[in-house]
Amino acid sequence: MFPLLFFTFLDLIIIANDPGNIWGLLVPPLAFGILVAVFTAINMGEVVSRRMLYVNSNTSMFGLTLLYVINRFTTSFAGLTTTLIVWYYMEDIVRFFAKASSTA
Repeated sequence: MFPLLFFTFLDLIIIANDPGNIWGLLVPPLAFGILVAVFTAINMGEVVSRRMLYVNSNTSMFGLTLLYVINRFTTSFAGLTTTLIVWYYMEDIVRFFAKASSTA
């Protein structure tokens, strides 16, 4: 849950500085994360191992499905957000490290 909060906060900071970034930094990760979560929920039967089907398993399928769907949404949202931030600001990142290495 921490990566979701962290990357949402990071997105909001970047969007607050330049509101035009909302369509490039917030909407694609949200849409992709929702698609991944829906796909995961639909295909949960393919994910569950045979150990979950044993009689003495103490885990409810709803709880397992919910936690796994939240995990996949968070992972895909954080990964795509990181990729987009690095892609949008790559020139600034390279310029920063070039400047830092030239002064050392």
